[in-house]
Amino acid sequence: MGLMSGDGNSEFAYKMLIFATVVMLVFPILINLYCPKISAGMEEDERLQDLNAQFTDFTGSSPSSESVWALTGIYTPVNVNADGTIGNVWGYTPDGWMYGERVVNYSPSQYSGNADAFRVSYNSAQTTYYYTDDSTQVNKHSAGDLYTSVVMDVNKQSNIFFTSAGKVSEGDLFYYEFSGYRYSFQPIVESVTVDADGNKINVVPNQSSLNLIWYNYYGSQGISGQLILGTDRGVAYLTAPQIVSAFNSDNNTAKFQMTFNGVDMNVYIRIDPTYSSTLSVEECFNLGYWSIMVTSQSVDTSAYNSASYEFNIYNVFETMIDLLTFNMGDYGISGVAGTLASMVIVVPFFVGLLCIGLSFYPVLIFAGIWSVLSAWSHGLF
Repeated sequence: MGLMSGDGNSEFAYKMLIFATVVMLVFPILINLYCPKISAGMEEDERLQDLNAQFTDFTGSSPSSESVWALTGIYTPVNVNADGTIGNVWGYTPDGWMYGERVVNYSPSQYSGNADAFRVSYNSAQTTYYYTDDSTQVNKHSAGDLYTSVVMDVNKQSNIFFTSAGKVSEGDLFYYEFSGYRYSFQPIVESVTVDADGNKINVVPNQSSLNLIWYNYYGSQGISGQLILGTDRGVAYLTAPQIVSAFNSDNNTAKFQMTFNGVDMNVYIRIDPTYSSTLSVEECFNLGYWSIMVTSQSVDTSAYNSASYEFNIYNVFETMIDLLTFNMGDYGISGVAGTLASMVIVVPFFVGLLCIGLSFYPVLIFAGIWSVLSAWSHGLF
């Protein structure tokens, strides 16, 4: 007898089918609204919030059109022998830069009397630097915070500054000549920037980096940088007079722009307020009582400032499948709660199949196969 024939049994089956359909549509929507799936992008959201918070603390504003880059490495130059060959001990990073050593524990020498306030450790699992338990509240950071602003070491200045002529290629790898420390900043999330001609450029983690050194070349000081956005974008400079002249008695933070072959990067420098009250800006700069933060000019801020998981039909369907397969761990619902959440939709699902199966028996076969596969995928037999 057909499902729509009109007798009592068919009417009951029809109502149950409508009920099952409503539950299967409404419940995944509710899950999406109140317990969205923790996608890879959302797992990084906490780190992005950390970056945003540090940017606000550093500048006093929010990065509405900028992507904050995190410190991912402090490196020494490769050891070059007298004959021009490279020494036996060296490494390289995914962006192609070769290095001698990675400095995994760091505290700038000018703060030797208060070194713990700036001490950080390199986390190889995350490939970024984090504040350690030694961090004090002088920096307004706590253990585990990403290291986004670096205090350059006054004793690790370079007597060479980055120049195009100073680039040495070794196959697919390369390095620039310098001495002291190289500070490498990288994005932790993809975004899009533009060059001077309006061409969009993808900013991709691991393939993008801004490398900075503090140079002191015969008494002429400044910051020299080299940018990689998939390819080498060249070098740019900030001189000490440019930096010092940007500050006045009313501010401790200034924004500078470094342009690498038409691509603009933002560099923020903050004079340490602990010393700026007794020393001039020039003295603070010369002694290393300043810190630096890096951002790219993003034209794709939605990917940076909000969770990457959006509410749409595809995600509702994906949630429905996860409920049916008891895969609720990615929604922050596990154990008994996850099982009960899945049962809310599994029971109506099979009720709906049975109602349809009253008129079309192959659906019952499908229901049986689904049950077996679901049980097998969860190791029930």
